[in-house]
Amino acid sequence: MPSVEINGCSFHYQHAGQGSAVVFVHGGFANLALQLKLPAAGEWEWSWEWDFASDFDFVWYDRRGCYHSSRPVTNDYSLEAQVADLEGLLDHLNIASAHLIGSSAGGPIAVVFAATKPDRVKSLILTGTACDLFPPDDKPAKIIQEQIAILEAAGPEAAFSQRPEGIHTSVDVLWEIEEARERGRLQEYIDSQKALEQQAERYSWHERVQWYATELWNIKAYM
Repeated sequence: MPSVEINGCSFHYQHAGQGSAVVFVHGGFANLALQLKLPAAGEWEWSWEWDFASDFDFVWYDRRGCYHSSRPVTNDYSLEAQVADLEGLLDHLNIASAHLIGSSAGGPIAVVFAATKPDRVKSLILTGTACDLFPPDDKPAKIIQEQIAILEAAGPEAAFSQRPEGIHTSVDVLWEIEEARERGRLQEYIDSQKALEQQAERYSWHERVQWYATELWNIKAYM
């Protein structure tokens, strides 16, 4: 995957096809689980993405702190910062304007980009997303807010040490476990989480603490 330095981060991206530009802003928050799920170098291949590349100039990029892209040392995951990342990538690729597809956590980024850079957006497509990903009456949101409060008051080590039971590589488990139960795939999900937990053991305590803090800072920006 090619990479480019933008706003102090190294961004990896894939770019192929011809025609009108389409940029996909992926979902998920920067966390250790995303790193553990990465395929080995050279093994990842586009699948559905080639459908777009057959008719469009298609771009996929890894957002800051996600997959192959680097984490900012400033812990700045604000939507404004991520909009600036996207604009920098478009500048690098000499794309004046594009159709934006925002998926899940990529949705708010795409919305803010379209609202603040309308001359660079041909159309906006949103999938599996919302304007408010963490409504105040949501139980997982309250738990995450409590963790962020600990992070801000006592630091990353305290937040990691006081994280809720069952969270090892991502707070995603707070809502994913209920989804798995409703779909009748609870045991399969539990097994997958145990596998991730075992993989996480190859990381030092300090690295795991920093990844947890990164995820909380990332989600705080959306809240």
